[in-house]
Amino acid sequence: MLEFRILVGDLDYGAVAEMLLPIVREKAEPSGNRAVKLLLGMVNAAGELPKKAINALPQDIKDEMVAALVNNYKDRFIEFVQNKAAAKNIMVTVEDIAARNVK
Repeated sequence: MLEFRILVGDLDYGAVAEMLLPIVREKAEPSGNRAVKLLLGMVNAAGELPKKAINALPQDIKDEMVAALVNNYKDRFIEFVQNKAAAKNIMVTVEDIAARNVK
């Protein structure tokens, strides 16, 4: 078994939040995490997420939001990664995924 560790620097937080929004909606789990609540509160009347608004948030909130989404919905995120890899004919089984904010 291999373990990969990826430290992410530049990231389009709005695009990530937009990509993960269907996962959050599908589970519809009321989360106690303020970042997830903030994300769900930013969905406009058309059910879309304003990427500019996400990208304009303070850095610590954006980091907390992405980490919370990955950690709270890890099963769906793992499935997403595996499906994307399979679409490229890369067979992989992701055992676990976690995110944390490093300062």
